[in-house]
Amino acid sequence: LAEFLRQFRGEQRRPTAVDRDLLHALANKRIEHLREQMPPLSESVFQHEVRQLRRDLDLFLSREITARGRTPVALEVTFGMEGGDAAEPLASAEPIPFDLGDGRQLLLRGRIDRIDRLEDGSYEVIDYKTGSFYRPQYAGIFAGGTLLQHALYCHAARRLLTRVEPRPRMAGSTYYFVTERGGARRRRFEPDLDAGAVLRDLADAVSGGAFPPAHADRPCGICGYGRACGDGAVERAKRKFENEAEWHLAVYRRLAAHA
Repeated sequence: LAEFLRQFRGEQRRPTAVDRDLLHALANKRIEHLREQMPPLSESVFQHEVRQLRRDLDLFLSREITARGRTPVALEVTFGMEGGDAAEPLASAEPIPFDLGDGRQLLLRGRIDRIDRLEDGSYEVIDYKTGSFYRPQYAGIFAGGTLLQHALYCHAARRLLTRVEPRPRMAGSTYYFVTERGGARRRRFEPDLDAGAVLRDLADAVSGGAFPPAHADRPCGICGYGRACGDGAVERAKRKFENEAEWHLAVYRRLAAHA
């Protein structure tokens, strides 16, 4: 998607229906490369997933064609990573600092999928999501410290944009569910959310050795590292915290309380 949209950023125009062939050609090139690196175990499954990908691309293109009042200015822009994409002038090899407000500082590293400039001159950070939109997961703002990307990427984007604008105005940060599975839904957050309190509690938990796997069983069900914990990880964590010092409990409860 980044490679596709860069074509139009350079030409200073929006994609149209005739650009579908270009989008699919870029996808086919990437698919063949991945097929060489990771040969599919099943040809029928492979073809099914390719057909789904093409439908997702068509959905994405249709939404881009009808979108108005926004222009992509940065695509897959990295920060805190050496050897960032040369096509992205906003990329920074240096990490972005986040001041916790208590004398501590975190250094952020990541890759922002997209930054759009809106009609009024403000900027919106967009993060693509390929999964389904599970509404309860995105109902809150920080979800007990498990939902932070929108706030941190908005902070990072503001710092990166100062290269082209002294005081960039941020319109918000959005999770964009770009596939059929996600229904092309968007979950947008306000631009000036203060994540400092959540990050301070996370830092306290880490420095104090408090590493519970999750607040509930559901996140463990979708974790890629579940086998490292084994069965009953959440229940064991609860028993551990019941036997730990009150300080550990206080940090854990503060963190879980951030809605």
